[in-house]
Amino acid sequence: MSYDLIAAASEYESLLAEIRRLRGEITRLTAERDELKNQIMPRLQAQYNAQIGGLELQVFQAELRLRELKRAIEIMQAARNRCRQWDPQKAKEQARREYRSWQERARKAAERIHRSARYQQAEEEQNRVWEEEQKKEGTSGGRPFRSRADEMRHLYRKIVRRLHPDANPDITPEEEEMFVRAAKAYRNGDLQTLREIAARLDANSPQETYNNTPEGLEQLRKLVRQLSKSVMALEKEIQTIRAAFPYNQKDFLQDQEAVAARQKELTERLALAGWQYQELLKRFERLAGGQDPEGL
Repeated sequence: MSYDLIAAASEYESLLAEIRRLRGEITRLTAERDELKNQIMPRLQAQYNAQIGGLELQVFQAELRLRELKRAIEIMQAARNRCRQWDPQKAKEQARREYRSWQERARKAAERIHRSARYQQAEEEQNRVWEEEQKKEGTSGGRPFRSRADEMRHLYRKIVRRLHPDANPDITPEEEEMFVRAAKAYRNGDLQTLREIAARLDANSPQETYNNTPEGLEQLRKLVRQLSKSVMALEKEIQTIRAAFPYNQKDFLQDQEAVAARQKELTERLALAGWQYQELLKRFERLAGGQDPEGL
């Protein structure tokens, strides 16, 4: 056998091995990314909101109400200083208009907290149903899972390995559509659909369609480049997710002393805002009644 043939055979095997490695990396990274986005992040968000976010929203709303009242007093006092009539209700309405963007922030924050609460309730119910199902079926399936999330993670990883377009550029349109359905099911916590899709996949790996020819080697080199780019893109996306909220609060949420200190700080701010509001309300009522209130 000539040196060129030996070298070609060696490169062919090396390329195939690298493709297998890269496909494995894409499977692992895709599963990790989607678990972060669809499972871990929503849980952390719900945990944060339950322990801190709800209090933060109450403080924000209380301090916003305080700012609006203070601004209404300023509007009324300015009219009085110019010897003009002032309408307490109109002053409040003007102050509220001026703080409209803050009100929108409060509304969106409240919606996020409600969504997190609904997510947590739905997940708890799904886990309860899954545990009851496992008790009825026992281990007859031959592959018991520690939790519903563990089974979903296993099934999704299997589907990604076989159907992810980056790892398998030659999949059919039908297979690509199946992968889209699986990704949506994983995002929505639809375990039954994941089970159905996984059941349709063969246990055997698809056959390679590349030959040990100059054209085949070039196709393999091109595939290696494509897969490498996909791996780098996934790694970058995972880094971005881990650096963002709420994942960046993960260590904080596990530190009960830090959480308790933050809760105490927010509770004190809430109480202070309430007291300040009552003091300002007295000034507002005096000014609304035509009296000369103390300076702000």
